[in-house]
Amino acid sequence: MHSSKKTKKLKKKTKKALIRIIFSRFFLILIALVLEVSLLYYIFAIISSKVSFPIIILFNFIVTLIILNVPNQKDSYKFVWVIFINTLPGAGVLFYLYYVLQKRFNIGGRRLGKIIADSKKYNQDYFDHISKNIDIEEKNGILSYMYRSAGFYPYFDNRTTYFSNGIEYFNDVIEELKKAQKFIFIETFILSDGKIWQEIFEILKQKVSEGVEVKIMYDGLNTISSFDIGYTRVLREHGINAKMFAKIIPLLSSNHNNRDHRKIIVIDDKVAYTGGINIADEYANIYKRFGVWKDSAIKVKGMAAMSFTIMFLQVWHMTEEKNANFNYDEYLSEVNKNKKLETENLNYKNRNEFSYLIPYADYPSDKENVSEQLFKMMFNYSYRYIYVMTPYLILDESMLDTIIRAKKRGVDVKIFTPHIPDKKLIFFVTRCNYKYLLQHGVEVYEYTKGFVHSKVFLQDDKRAVVGTANLDFRSLYLHYEDGLYIYNDRSITDIKKDFEDLMKKSERIRDFDEIPKYQRFIGAILKVFASQF
Repeated sequence: MHSSKKTKKLKKKTKKALIRIIFSRFFLILIALVLEVSLLYYIFAIISSKVSFPIIILFNFIVTLIILNVPNQKDSYKFVWVIFINTLPGAGVLFYLYYVLQKRFNIGGRRLGKIIADSKKYNQDYFDHISKNIDIEEKNGILSYMYRSAGFYPYFDNRTTYFSNGIEYFNDVIEELKKAQKFIFIETFILSDGKIWQEIFEILKQKVSEGVEVKIMYDGLNTISSFDIGYTRVLREHGINAKMFAKIIPLLSSNHNNRDHRKIIVIDDKVAYTGGINIADEYANIYKRFGVWKDSAIKVKGMAAMSFTIMFLQVWHMTEEKNANFNYDEYLSEVNKNKKLETENLNYKNRNEFSYLIPYADYPSDKENVSEQLFKMMFNYSYRYIYVMTPYLILDESMLDTIIRAKKRGVDVKIFTPHIPDKKLIFFVTRCNYKYLLQHGVEVYEYTKGFVHSKVFLQDDKRAVVGTANLDFRSLYLHYEDGLYIYNDRSITDIKKDFEDLMKKSERIRDFDEIPKYQRFIGAILKVFASQF
């Protein structure tokens, strides 16, 4: 009798779960995408019924040659498309053309390019002034690359605070939010309801009542995992100017790959934060999904905050319906407007005293992969050690070769990844990448306490990066990302201590054979299509 009741309860629970899945936003969007794919295939069926198969094969061959000769595109992307269109002759070409046409008519990307060009003068004016006082050319090549090719500039005399966990980070953010007098800008990949968000939400409502301008933007993937599309209206009802970046809609679109993965908080153009931490309870370990969540962030006080203000407004304005001429001056503090204040008393004749920060952004709509180039240069310029924290390790041949070459030069290379995965298939691909690293002596550690979500690089006690980009294809080539490049700043000491503490809680992978065979097998298959993850 007791067993019968248990069975009934289980059936009832299973039925509710199925109903919840069937009527969930994710399932409905998935069905819509399947219908759209079916429609494209139906169009192909009509075309193929009127065109002979040899002509389809010829067209397939021509498109394959075009793909292989596309400049400034990763070979991994080309490889996946070539496999796809040759596995599905004709239909694969139709999907590829649909993809290319969407990229060609990416209005948002073109708009962002114009906005960046228009706003460049703010950083450029500042840089023109400081370069007269400081011998920039004698410094390392990363600095030259960042301002010459990427368009991001160094800032001096800032105060930084490094956070090695979400609890300390949110406590600090909440205290700074309470001090806001002019504006609060928040940009996040994930916005999830819970204790953290409700506490921040109450502060934002209070600040709005005090006349503080509040803007918040979160990625459209939240329509699947958290708040629905209508939540922006709820925020607006409380005076918060809110928007969702790239809403997930039932449309087969390559633009769905270009997520806003950035995490930026700016307060009054005086304080800025960035790093791996989203606004959700698991980031403060209030809610535990994958063991202990290990994450990192950094706070900047000083003129470098201006760069984060501008970076936030660039993407905010990109998503506006009308491409008006936007004025950044109203958001820049008096200190940042009077750029001479920072450097009038500086005298960096001694190289050992020279330190700076470079806030940067990385956009999928331009041809400059800033995160990739910065990470490679960190490896290339290392001479003693380089340590990396990343939740995902999905490498192309170029990045893999860069890491191995550093090890061949005698550099101590340590990479830290999670032991408890948040996405099992991606975890298998991550572990599959251990093989060649281990063969060449690169040390790989897995954080055994839970999930490491930090995106941190540390090199030779001199250089560090704290940002939002993972060491994977999506972050390096598809997402909107941001970060802070740090040179000779006092936060380097805290970052190194964080790595040392992490090592004590991690297990070194010494032999690729330690990885279960089924994970190696699945990872090897998925690695072929890793550029689409």
